[in-house]
Amino acid sequence: MPCRKSKVIWEIGEQERTKHPKLLTEASVFLRERVLYPCRELEEFNDKRVEEVTAQHERVLSQLAWGMAVIGALGAVAGVVFGYGVARLLSQSIRRLHVQIRDAAGKLGPDRPEIVLTGDGGFGGLHHELEDLSARIEAVVRQLHEREREVVRAEQLAAVGQLAAGVGHELRNPLTSIKMLVQTGLEGTAPRLTSEDLRVIESEIRRMERSLQTFLDFARPPKPERRPVELAAVFDAVLGLVRGRAEKQRVTARVVAPERVTLTADAGQLQQVFVNLVLNALDAMPGGGALTIAARRANGAVEVEVSDTGPGVPAQMLPRLFEPFASSKDTGLGLGLVICRRIVEDHGGTVTQAARPGGACFVVRLPVGTGAVQGA
Repeated sequence: MPCRKSKVIWEIGEQERTKHPKLLTEASVFLRERVLYPCRELEEFNDKRVEEVTAQHERVLSQLAWGMAVIGALGAVAGVVFGYGVARLLSQSIRRLHVQIRDAAGKLGPDRPEIVLTGDGGFGGLHHELEDLSARIEAVVRQLHEREREVVRAEQLAAVGQLAAGVGHELRNPLTSIKMLVQTGLEGTAPRLTSEDLRVIESEIRRMERSLQTFLDFARPPKPERRPVELAAVFDAVLGLVRGRAEKQRVTARVVAPERVTLTADAGQLQQVFVNLVLNALDAMPGGGALTIAARRANGAVEVEVSDTGPGVPAQMLPRLFEPFASSKDTGLGLGLVICRRIVEDHGGTVTQAARPGGACFVVRLPVGTGAVQGA
């Protein structure tokens, strides 16, 4: 506002300069005192404020620069310290890994040199140790494969030896009995064999045939010829074969089964399975007892339990029940359960030993989808 007034007054003064000298002088004094001096004061005040603000900004910039410098220096120091710590930890980890690798390599072979720790460990040495360990592992794996093949060959030879020993044991006793009868019949001037001697010879020959057939079934199992067969008919045939021995041992045999269950299976092989299980049960009850064959339908399958009241399966035989030549009987071949399991599995089923108090129990399960069809 003062500047605008001065301009107006100045224009008026230009017009009235020549007319009114006194007014001009008064106007000059007014402008100098009321306008010029306040404008100069305002200019000085603005200059001082600009200088103060500039100085303040310079101080802030200087402080900021020093702060950045201090932060940069602290960051560099912290980076060096952190890097040193990381490098030290990494070096310790590498050295520990060296020790572990050398220890592992030492376990793979006795010719490993002693562990010597030095300060020059690194990734190069670690890579060399890993390559050495890998080579040793490959060598050990090759040795293990060779030893595994040797163990398999040894087991095969042992199985052949057990088979030969079993054949010899099963054939020697009948042959000994036959030889003694023949030698007795040949003694004297009129050698002859009685009808009882001939029956004994026939019985021993049949015994040898059964043993040989058992070995043949184990060595070359026949393929099942599946036809519809009644499960009750199989049970009747089994009991017909063992009824005489069961009565002689005073063993009560009974069958608990549904009215009609039709299986699509090999009747002869199923009969062999249940005959083996029943004979094992009779062997366990020489002084009498009870034998039960129970069949039931369960979850779309047929389950048959063959149980007895004998002493049960010895605890040491439980893990080896279905292994070849494993038997707790003095004259047993140890092939009956193996053949049973093979036949049942060929029919798509399973055979297991069930833990029951007061006797042994074996469960034969035949699924409907592959080996059994429920009858109407």
